[in-house]
Amino acid sequence: MDEFNTTNLFSIVPTVIDDKLNLSLSNAVVAENSKLMIFDSSGKEVFNKQILNPVLKIAVDNLGAGMYYVKIISNNLQQIQKFIKK
Repeated sequence: MDEFNTTNLFSIVPTVIDDKLNLSLSNAVVAENSKLMIFDSSGKEVFNKQILNPVLKIAVDNLGAGMYYVKIISNNLQQIQKFIKK
């Protein structure tokens, strides 16, 4: 089993959104092996992307209303935060 350190890798502002998810990432996250995933409240992965920029704007207008979780993994670091889609 992999061991992960949890740290402040990113922030979501605002956390209640309509159509665009805005993420600000720390420089430690922008790397070839960094990955962003979005999961719905049941744990199903609904989006994934390699991270290449410190600021991401992701269209989420195709997602239904509800609570979602953003997970970022970079090297041996990971962080999960939630947001609400209106």
